[in-house]
Amino acid sequence: MANASDLPRYSRLSMAIHWIVAVCIVGMIPGGFLVSRLDDGPMQETVSSVHQSVGVLVLFLMLVRLVLLALGRMPAPAEALTPFERVAARVTHFSLYALLVVGPIIGWLGVNAYGEDVSFFGLFKLPTLIGKDEQFSEEIFAVHLACGILIALAVIAHVVAAFVHKVRDDGVMERMLPDP
Repeated sequence: MANASDLPRYSRLSMAIHWIVAVCIVGMIPGGFLVSRLDDGPMQETVSSVHQSVGVLVLFLMLVRLVLLALGRMPAPAEALTPFERVAARVTHFSLYALLVVGPIIGWLGVNAYGEDVSFFGLFKLPTLIGKDEQFSEEIFAVHLACGILIALAVIAHVVAAFVHKVRDDGVMERMLPDP
């Protein structure tokens, strides 16, 4: 068993981003499915607006996280990982990072193509990236849905791996948990 206090840990900022994004994704995935199932009206508009705003937040936080990664502010992979686990972790993290940047951008494009602006909790509107084309918006939203499904699958893989590390008690999971 590795002593968790001896392992390089993520910064408080990285931990905060990780857990805020995790909570957002837990709500975003079912929220996205709900938006597509609701009839046009106030409830659909509210759920869609919250989904869009949280998507903007996720995009911003992921861009901050990528800056931290580029600046070398993330700890090296834990020594406890096998070569296979290192590759699996890299692939899963890369996939999550890419999807959590690309997914919100595709959603933004879809909303614009539908003919609407993306607002961040009513505080400000994001720039319009493309003009109205409702047929194209349907195609964009299909890609956005695929991104959501891939995000869900990558999150499941990530959570399963975290539980494996917790069961092993190898200190890997504790690197992303606040000090007790």
